[in-house]
Amino acid sequence: MAAAVQNSAVVVCFLTQKYQDSQNCKEEFKYARKKNKPTIPCLIEAGWKPEGWLDMGVSDLLYIDFNKIKENSSNFEDKCEELLKKIKQLAKTNDYFRTEDEDEASIDNQEDDGTAVEPTDEPNYDVTSADYASKLSPNIREGPEIETTSFDPSTINKDLCEGDSVVRLMRTGSVKDRKIYANQELFAHDGKFLNYFFIPKLVFQNTSKEPISVIEITSEYQNSEGNWLDCYGVKIGPAISDESESYTWLPDTTLNLEPSKLVTYALRVDVQIHGEPGLNNQRRARAHSILPQPFKIRLHVHDTEGKTVSLLVEQINDPLILPTKARIVKQFDYEDVVAFIYADDCNTNTRYWVIVHYEDKSKLRLSYGNCLHGSTTKYLDTWLISELCNQAKQTDTTEIVLDDWNDNERTITALFDKITFILFAMRIELKTPTSRTVETVLLPLDKIKERFVIVKQEPEVYRPLGTTAFVSGGDFSQTDD
Repeated sequence: MAAAVQNSAVVVCFLTQKYQDSQNCKEEFKYARKKNKPTIPCLIEAGWKPEGWLDMGVSDLLYIDFNKIKENSSNFEDKCEELLKKIKQLAKTNDYFRTEDEDEASIDNQEDDGTAVEPTDEPNYDVTSADYASKLSPNIREGPEIETTSFDPSTINKDLCEGDSVVRLMRTGSVKDRKIYANQELFAHDGKFLNYFFIPKLVFQNTSKEPISVIEITSEYQNSEGNWLDCYGVKIGPAISDESESYTWLPDTTLNLEPSKLVTYALRVDVQIHGEPGLNNQRRARAHSILPQPFKIRLHVHDTEGKTVSLLVEQINDPLILPTKARIVKQFDYEDVVAFIYADDCNTNTRYWVIVHYEDKSKLRLSYGNCLHGSTTKYLDTWLISELCNQAKQTDTTEIVLDDWNDNERTITALFDKITFILFAMRIELKTPTSRTVETVLLPLDKIKERFVIVKQEPEVYRPLGTTAFVSGGDFSQTDD
């Protein structure tokens, strides 16, 4: 949902105890404030007030209290009107929101001013014999795609322990205990952030008959060029037995080991990365894309006898679950898919996608997003098609860039016949820092023609005031997209 927050005019938060307890809601709220998005908190749970981070987060905001509608339901519309008024005020424009009364008033004002409302001619889709497929430009696909293959665990090197110290290091236990987990800081600071690597259970064994102490634990990692570099830091603490437990770290890495004893600790190795962390939980729970796979870490334990033991371990990322045509169709129940276009940003492991599809068999839609937990849908209804075709005809152009549908990663252009000026295709360009895809989608003209017939026979009760809808299919964490 990061993209949804970033592209929004105003963020409205409906505050409850569950909202306050949700880490995902907390991240979403803080992200909105970090991006300086106008935020409107709404209280909807009677007898409850925000506390902690939420109380501090909304302390400087004017919130709308929806609690009283339970006592007096007649003021629900008043509260909604208050919310709408506040949204308009913060959005700094009324173009985002048009009520039916405002639409009629706008038409009345045009008539009072003597400004004629020009009728929109319906495009003639009866003339569809042209071979539009031959007019389409070749598709373009440049740059790499996100690596989704996983490593066979049998190919991962076994832990290698060596050195002259009497201390030995090993990882034991189940596959889960032996796994090296990864995570990243939420935000970069001055273009840098820490990539964390966790070893849940690391066994320290004193093989001698005398006590010995560990005075320091250091670590290094191998970069993509094969060079070994010092890690940013190492932390050690009690081993955890359950994933739900939180790590607690000791103030330093000094340990006292009894003779012929084994003790188990948890370890965290920090690697400083120059760049940006992942956009969501799935993309942060891994080694950053600039690090090689498998990712090699070498631990060094220094004892009081001036000797050292090292342990070489390897971490592998879980495969990313990326948006694909099949997953998107299943997640959002899209029907009759016409085309699916995508481009990857390999720096952030993000896939941007656009899908052209039909709703209710004849309603043409164009949806886009960058995950599986939210999408924005544009409605290509008959009235909009008519407006675009008339605009193309009046300006004698065969291309119209749909600015309201575009952003930094996406450019959508409507293509028209140079003689009849009917809309026959969409050119969709997706561009990221690492990749670029350009595809021209030939629209099913027979279905567009069919839709015009349906609208004539059963006129719509109203014309939509906007052409956009956002659908959320999950939480802000996007843990399994």
